Amino acid sequence: MHAPPAPPRFATVRIPDFPAWAFFRTARAAAPVVVSRGAHVAACTARARRQGVAVGMRIDRAREVCPTAIIRPRDPALESVAWEQALDRLHGLSPFLEPEKPGWATLAKVDPDDLAAAANDLGATAALANARAWARLGALRAAPGHVLLLSDKDVRPFLRRAPVALIDGLGFDPSLAERLALLGFPHLADLLGLTKRHLAAQFGAEGRRLYTLLHPGRDPAIPLFRPPALRAADAEFDHPVTQPALLFPALASLVQQAAEGLGALHCRRLVVHVTYGDGAPGVAGRILPTSTADPAYLTRQAHVLATDLLGPDRDVVAARIELGGLRPAAVAQGSLFQRRRAVALAVRGVHRHFPGALRRAVLTPHALFPEDRVRYEAATPDD
Repeated sequence: MHAPPAPPRFATVRIPDFPAWAFFRTARAAAPVVVSRGAHVAACTARARRQGVAVGMRIDRAREVCPTAIIRPRDPALESVAWEQALDRLHGLSPFLEPEKPGWATLAKVDPDDLAAAANDLGATAALANARAWARLGALRAAPGHVLLLSDKDVRPFLRRAPVALIDGLGFDPSLAERLALLGFPHLADLLGLTKRHLAAQFGAEGRRLYTLLHPGRDPAIPLFRPPALRAADAEFDHPVTQPALLFPALASLVQQAAEGLGALHCRRLVVHVTYGDGAPGVAGRILPTSTADPAYLTRQAHVLATDLLGPDRDVVAARIELGGLRPAAVAQGSLFQRRRAVALAVRGVHRHFPGALRRAVLTPHALFPEDRVRYEAATPDD
């Protein structure tokens, strides 16, 4: 009796249009989402694409073809915390996790069924292969929420079907795929007969990089992942808790303990963990609208999350509060927004109707030339 074949060594997970995904997931948006960079579309959700929006399109044109879209400028702070949340989900699959950039990660020693469940939860595409290059290409071809399995015998047929335009998703020069197609190489398999010298002579550094992609050598091992710093507090109950009135005071105390450890940091992500009487875990979390260290605000949010974890047949024997998405406390603007909700709504209204119009000053105190000490860039709603 033969043992079942081992799963491929590497798994690549990709979240398409990550800037739009970050806002769509954290804000629980029901409408199409368009994320702008300046006057152009930087990313959009699949629903916006189906209505005619495309990356690179002018924002005014995107508003015409998709009038129901929510249009937001890129928010690096929100994207960073959303990526931290996604990595937390992926880290539960394997300790061997290597984030490449927001929206892209590679794992090792992953169970295919667990990977499929995570891809479905995240709305991500994923692929399993014995080379990182094949896993990355596979993730570009997989359907959202699904895993593409590429065994060694599947690679050649896959490359025969894969158009050369696929390399655009890996950051190659956009003109490279077009030039290859014009030269009579419409599919990636057509390039396998070319040597590194051929590709380098015609396309320079991009050609050498393409050769390395199509002829991967021995891949380095995936290192152990070091999760981002967080502040946490735990409690175990002498008697099982079934009612919110009994759980909420404990949560308030845990939030206070965790918040005391923040120091000069603010958090943007709150997670509530519980353990039920039968040993099963429960978890609920959210990304907060703004960074904060206010225990009262965090306690209210924890109560909302915990309510979803309680049920008539669920008794809680332990609880844990985690504060993540840590960043240095900004100037008083964040606390001003919390005290004066009307100010925050007015600023967000300007962001929504005139994306990229508000700008902030970014200081570089030790710049060599005076004109380089201050630059202005588009502000985000979290600034």
